[in-house]
Amino acid sequence: MFGLIIGVGFIILGISYINLAFKLKRTKDIKLVKNNMVKIEKIKDKEGYINFNFRISLTIGIIEVLYGIISLLAKYNKSFNDVALIMNIITIFAIFGYIYKIMVKAPKFQE
Repeated sequence: MFGLIIGVGFIILGISYINLAFKLKRTKDIKLVKNNMVKIEKIKDKEGYINFNFRISLTIGIIEVLYGIISLLAKYNKSFNDVALIMNIITIFAIFGYIYKIMVKAPKFQE
């Protein structure tokens, strides 16, 4: 039961990230991005910052949706266990990459 909730939760979270990415691209509203490391008023390249966050949000959203689907498939079909293990590793690295980009690369748009 817990695996089902986690899988569906990751699918919903991934869809919300994908929705955020396209909403950000469509509206060009930087306030949609919640990053305490960057002050919105000090951003010099607003279009670059929007593209930067669009790519991050879209990538993380796709990875989370895939993770949710594969974890659900692995729960009900044992042949997906190896694929689920690989997807776990990819998801962990993607989350660390996301944190790195938000903490280190995003503040460079203020300089």
